[in-house]
Amino acid sequence: MVSQTTGVNTVMYYAPKVLEYAGMSTSASITAQVANGVMSVIGSAIGIWLILKFRRRQVLIGDVIGVGITLLGIAATFQFFIAPHMANHTTPPAWAAYLILGLMSVFMLIVQSSNGTIVWTMMGEIFPANVRGIMNGTAIFCMWTANAIITWTFPPMMETLGGGITYTIYGVLNLVVAIVLFKIMPETKDKSLEEIEVEMEKLYS
Repeated sequence: MVSQTTGVNTVMYYAPKVLEYAGMSTSASITAQVANGVMSVIGSAIGIWLILKFRRRQVLIGDVIGVGITLLGIAATFQFFIAPHMANHTTPPAWAAYLILGLMSVFMLIVQSSNGTIVWTMMGEIFPANVRGIMNGTAIFCMWTANAIITWTFPPMMETLGGGITYTIYGVLNLVVAIVLFKIMPETKDKSLEEIEVEMEKLYS
């Protein structure tokens, strides 16, 4: 679920719409989406290095903290530099849309370099061998359910609450998730699947 509560799909699916909302033209916002794709590729490459170099807990907790801060930055930009202009029916400053784009690019770099690699690696590690298949399937079902909920609810949230409050909700949610992970997330690096299974049984059975 952590991979979805980052709000990654609000950027992957809706970045052009969000940038339009921030004042960028339709053609420019679609072209600018390339930056998020480039950051995703770079982030994936960095993720391979991170997962080999650092502990799973360090990377994932650092990820959600970084994501939370970035989303709060997007929220602040909307709230203080874009929303007042929308309320007054004036054009937001051009730099505000580019600041949103920059923050979204940093967001994608963080998510793709840590969240994806850690979540999908650990899904193959933490479940006992006798139920690993069914539990992986269940976990993926939950992830796609969360994906659908976020995808459906994001546009009406932007319309009714505005970008400031919407991204504040996601930013705060990620900081709360970081606290929860700090308290409950096990470490699986440098352990065999058998060792992980024994440890999980001691912790959670």
